[in-house]
Amino acid sequence: MAKKGTIVIKTSFDEEQQMKDAAFLKLKPTERLQIHEEMRKRIWGDKYNTPSLKGMKVFNRQMVRAFFSKAHERLLRKFLLHIVDFVLIGGHAAVFSGVRRTTADINILIRPTIEKGERIINAFKDLKLEVKGITPQDFAENNVFTFGVEPNAVDILTFSKGVFLEDIFENAIHKKIDDLKIKIINIRDLLKNKENLNRSSEKNLVDQQDILALRRILKSL
Repeated sequence: MAKKGTIVIKTSFDEEQQMKDAAFLKLKPTERLQIHEEMRKRIWGDKYNTPSLKGMKVFNRQMVRAFFSKAHERLLRKFLLHIVDFVLIGGHAAVFSGVRRTTADINILIRPTIEKGERIINAFKDLKLEVKGITPQDFAENNVFTFGVEPNAVDILTFSKGVFLEDIFENAIHKKIDDLKIKIINIRDLLKNKENLNRSSEKNLVDQQDILALRRILKSL
């Protein structure tokens, strides 16, 4: 198995987004938290701490705007247009599974093939993203491609931890959110993945909270 690596793509979605990213980085930590809190309330309302999943049964245009930033929505639409077979994992998948939180990045799992790499690069070009130095072969290896700044950061992964990649694709849940048809990692596979991440950064605290929440949700099913 090839060594896992991280490839940082030095790009942003457009000039307007670059200005927004720069402004976000200048904010104080408390100001960033306030933005995340507003995002979370936009999804769950004032009762987002309740255990009910009732609000998750209808996915319309309003929900698309609540769950995905404009930049993330554009990326997903281009992936679908270029027939990039992917599964949504990470924070967005946790939210879709019923975890009461928000997320500042989007995690996308793809199958590691040169063909998928070609499709992704074509999608990047449509979005006017800088693709210099990136090749389809990079997407055929075990890598994490990361670009953008919170709350529009993007991670594209060609491998998974704790669960076989093919199992994730086979067990994925198909969701239609407005006109977006997206695959989302199954809650049980998501829990296994979270349990095996073992991240040393502050994101490990988020992982542990997700694990506890996902276990509670599974017990209620």
